Amino acid sequence: LLGIYKEIFIEISKMTSDTFEFDYGSAAHCIKQFNEGKLDIEPGINPVWRHAEKVSGLYSIPFAKATTVLVGLKPSGEKNKQQKIATPKKEKKLKIGLVRGYPYPSLSTYFSEGAWIPVFADNELALIALLKQKKVDQIVIQSLVMDFFIHSTDKKSADRYLISKPIETQDIMLRVHPDKASAIPRFNEAIKKLLDSGAIKKIYNHYGLDEAAP
Repeated sequence: LLGIYKEIFIEISKMTSDTFEFDYGSAAHCIKQFNEGKLDIEPGINPVWRHAEKVSGLYSIPFAKATTVLVGLKPSGEKNKQQKIATPKKEKKLKIGLVRGYPYPSLSTYFSEGAWIPVFADNELALIALLKQKKVDQIVIQSLVMDFFIHSTDKKSADRYLISKPIETQDIMLRVHPDKASAIPRFNEAIKKLLDSGAIKKIYNHYGLDEAAP
């Protein structure tokens, strides 16, 4: 499997004749590369997440939505019970796993008031590993990432996870470096066509996901 964003870029390339080279790394790595002008596009971003960066960037129209959830493990002996984590509470100190470089504005008060203790990982797979190793109580993660992980690698253990109600759902876009501002109109035109044709929904469905389009 190529990956959702890579497949979307392939479809955009067919319509715009742009060519894309892919640089894989942690969120912190991508932010640094973008700020230094070494990365032109960061996909799957909402402006709220990057507004305080040295280079805030420009944005395409939305192409999907990202929903953030809390995920924990069911207590031993309760794997077959259908349970869900309640939405965040402040009264109990918990170790919460976060991806380094990801902002969590809607959860900031839980950390600033000391109710939650942040534990950082470099990426989502490392975050899930922290949870499975019980080094954190819960993790904050995009629901589509967790769904894909369960669907692709941990389907047999799907019932061991507790997943909260959505904490927040936001539009996601292509974050484009200002040096490439001239590309945004053609990206927007291509994204609109992919949305209208159902091509982006089809890509998500190909990965067993059904993240709502904007």
